[in-house]
Amino acid sequence: MEYTVIHHPETCIIGKMGSTRDGDNFIAKLWQEADNHFSEVYPLAIKDANGTPKAVYGAMSDFSLSFRPGENNLSEGLYMAGVECPLDAEAPTGWTKWVLPAFDCVITENKGIPALFETYKDLSSQGMELVYAIQEKNEPATGKQFLLFPIGKEE
Repeated sequence: MEYTVIHHPETCIIGKMGSTRDGDNFIAKLWQEADNHFSEVYPLAIKDANGTPKAVYGAMSDFSLSFRPGENNLSEGLYMAGVECPLDAEAPTGWTKWVLPAFDCVITENKGIPALFETYKDLSSQGMELVYAIQEKNEPATGKQFLLFPIGKEE
């Protein structure tokens, strides 16, 4: 397979955070909570000229919050349903701020969980290792959804 490699800059995400320890459907519950209270973070979001948020993330990290890939074959860790904000933004009460480090990544269209693991397996077979957790990035203005596979980091 051919892949596109891009540089993803340091990025601030403010959202609702949960853990795989929170039980089944915790991600859907986080998105519902974030959507129900989006007006609280909308003023902080980076937006285009039409007022549409630039990016919405399903951000992931290991339990140490070092943004390493999740434990147990990527199946355990932390997840945040959030929106991209300026680096100096402060999270409102009840929200959490993460700053994803800058990284080089393979970017692919998000085609669901089976495709995620297929791509991960293919990258591994080509000798590419994840340096951070896989990230989901959605662009509301275009409706495009991407998966970011971090394979290089700034030292």
